[in-house]
Amino acid sequence: MLDVLDLPVPPPHTFSYVRNGARRTERIDGRTIESYPPQYAVEDRPVAHLKFALRREPYDLGVVIAALERLDPREWIAWHEAEPTGKYFRRAWFFYETFVGDRLDLPDAKVGDYVPALAPERHIVAGGRNSRRHRVVDNLLGGPDLCPTVRRTPSTRPIWSA
Repeated sequence: MLDVLDLPVPPPHTFSYVRNGARRTERIDGRTIESYPPQYAVEDRPVAHLKFALRREPYDLGVVIAALERLDPREWIAWHEAEPTGKYFRRAWFFYETFVGDRLDLPDAKVGDYVPALAPERHIVAGGRNSRRHRVVDNLLGGPDLCPTVRRTPSTRPIWSA
């Protein structure tokens, strides 16, 4: 997604590529390289690359927000029309309105289960509060001014026990 959208952001921890061969994960110089076989390839459109990243990678909010800012308003409308209840659309919409601060001219989501903003299996998260407009559980560790994301790793463990 960084290459396709030419995003001016620091490199994320995880890079994903579509390559010939089997699905594999490599750790190189402190980064994770995810390789996917050709059947995972997406259309060469910003929304398709963003949706791939939202579905398959731990979130780097700096990269996600930079990508969201690149979307043309027509792409938002088309994505909404195609997937009004889609969880990746609703997460992207929530992130955009939360971090960019612009309210998109879209009606509030009326149906669909609430989905967590950050996947708890991939990130350390806060207790959630519902964003009724997006039908997203805001489980972020901060807000628009400061919002760290912490990836779960094999060495991540709670510092307390319940």
